[in-house]
Amino acid sequence: MENLKEMVPVEMKQLTSIEYLQNTAKYLGFPESILQKITTEIANGNNKFTVSESINHPLPNKQSDTISYDLNFSKSKQDVDRYFLNSYNAALNSPLFDEKSSQMFYIEKGKGITAKESYNLLAGRFIFKNMQTKEKVNYNAFISLDFIGEKTAAGNMNFQKYGENYGYSVKEAIEKYPIKDLENQEYKDNLIKSLERGNLQKVGLTTGQILFMEMNPKYKNFSFFEANLKPVIIHPIGTEKKNEKIQSTTAIEPTSQKRGVSLKR
Repeated sequence: MENLKEMVPVEMKQLTSIEYLQNTAKYLGFPESILQKITTEIANGNNKFTVSESINHPLPNKQSDTISYDLNFSKSKQDVDRYFLNSYNAALNSPLFDEKSSQMFYIEKGKGITAKESYNLLAGRFIFKNMQTKEKVNYNAFISLDFIGEKTAAGNMNFQKYGENYGYSVKEAIEKYPIKDLENQEYKDNLIKSLERGNLQKVGLTTGQILFMEMNPKYKNFSFFEANLKPVIIHPIGTEKKNEKIQSTTAIEPTSQKRGVSLKR
């Protein structure tokens, strides 16, 4: 299960520039190895700089995804002693897909899409995120990347969003499936939080099966996979009891159709 605790950014005025950037990087989930690179760049007096790092994410089928990050920093024009993380580019290279995908994520006041969330988005999954309108109004939504539609002028993919009024709740939907140990409230709460972060989560079913699941807000359900990442249909309790394996990858909406590329499975 994911470690679900996040570091809350300390107010910028209480920190030195290096401390603030290090705190921001930690809050966004970047590895500690990147912190020394930030310190070195600032010590060299660079007004703008980029630091890079890669993270491997093991897959259930014993392969690994590799995501590479380029973090873009710049010195404040108002405060010569202050630097900011403006954005980062994330590029995913996965053995499951024929093509590499990438996206630029923008950071505002030390907050934004985290490193793990960017990985889950580029892997074709949804995340549940607090967003903000142009009028600075906060709202919660399930978001994913639109791999098929038109890109922005900057070459970024647009987001697909399903707000809370869409009628999907992980907390409510999960009760309909034969997942073991949901009577354990701590386990249930952690599972919900992990799924909302977009993780592919290992679960046991009351049938004895061990599968991996991800949330699927678009269809208001969940997608299940075997360890070899072959999809399995798990019906909600009380509907159809027979579980069916999907034979054709063209039927896999949560991964292949959303990514707009073929799967190497």
